[in-house]
Amino acid sequence: MKRIVFISLLTLLVSVSKADIPAGYAIYGIVPSGYTDLTANVSIGDWGGGYNDSQTSYIEYTGKGLGGNVGEGNYLRLSFTTEQQLQLTSTFRVHIIMRKTADSENSVQFSLCRNGWNFNRAGKTIAAANLSTDYQDIVLANTDLTESTWGTIRTGDETTFGAADVMRFCAVNGEVINIKQIYIENVFSPFVQSSGLGILRAKALPIYAETSAFVPTGASVDNINLYVVSVNQDVYARMTSTGHSFDAGFADNYQLRTWRSNGDANATGNTVSPYPYPDGAMFTMVNGLFGIGPNADCYVSARAKLWGQGSIRCSAQLYFRGTYVCTPTGDKTAPTATASPYYDGEHFTVTISATDNSGEVFYYTENTTRGTKQISFVPTFVLNGAVEGDIITCYAVDFDGNMSSPMRVGAMTCNNCFIVN
Repeated sequence: MKRIVFISLLTLLVSVSKADIPAGYAIYGIVPSGYTDLTANVSIGDWGGGYNDSQTSYIEYTGKGLGGNVGEGNYLRLSFTTEQQLQLTSTFRVHIIMRKTADSENSVQFSLCRNGWNFNRAGKTIAAANLSTDYQDIVLANTDLTESTWGTIRTGDETTFGAADVMRFCAVNGEVINIKQIYIENVFSPFVQSSGLGILRAKALPIYAETSAFVPTGASVDNINLYVVSVNQDVYARMTSTGHSFDAGFADNYQLRTWRSNGDANATGNTVSPYPYPDGAMFTMVNGLFGIGPNADCYVSARAKLWGQGSIRCSAQLYFRGTYVCTPTGDKTAPTATASPYYDGEHFTVTISATDNSGEVFYYTENTTRGTKQISFVPTFVLNGAVEGDIITCYAVDFDGNMSSPMRVGAMTCNNCFIVN
């Protein structure tokens, strides 16, 4: 194997402190990855009866009637046992994984409280159309909640939530609701990535049984990690297991699908051999964004076969926008990296060695001679279409879109030779 030398690494380094705003706060049930766990500081009860404390894997509450105002009257309540400091973004969202035990056309009332009921609160009536006898992820954005005249749920700094009611639920008299999980997500607004990459990271992404391919149903049964990057119209993805390893199987046991914003399926990609990679299932979808343009919304979802699950499972659809960092965390620290090219007699290959405070990076190259771009989730990969004399600019990129200093390498077959700029 002949080794080819690379042009000197540019030394501009970016060093900006990572934002310390938490990813969110877990209130009840499973704690999402990276979230602050407050579940041990929450007590559950009722006013007027209805709470069934014999259930331990979910909250069961039999309604005693809807309040005249949202959350008044008889209710299920979750209370902080001690004072808590929550730092909420202005785009926070409350996730409530819940169901009704019988079909009906009745709504459920929800209130978020700060320092108890009579001080600061905001409420929302959850429409019956959003509720089902299957568990649903009810997502209530900050802007969906109607503030009371008593005060606001303050955002943007550390806000004190007192040792008092933090959430209330009201249901129609005799109607039973089950709640499996509640968490508050701090949402960071998507922003344009400097090199026009679309980037998504979903850690511990819940997966579900299917009613048909890519149609989730019921409660989540496991989870995976999903990473998606787009460049131009092409989509690259990597899927890794968490608690349970991937099962052996064929390429269509592991799939990625891109959807238009109206929900129509447009493209499905299978992982490539072997099934799956030791580092996870890998996907490349040419024209996976089907010409939506850089500012148009779309969605992605995944399927996987995990050991012990039997059937293939799928995720819900995740929002994705090409050229944007779709799931930012506030991290501003760039990776550091070096690049080493090789020629094996047939292909030009590059190895990018990188470190980053997040521990997770992908690799991006631009063939500046030919104007082509490429993404890889593994550090050593073939430079597609490169021929001798091409100049390749390489980067390591984290999933907040921070890029390493550029590294330029030359595609050459000779030993110990340099390209002169």
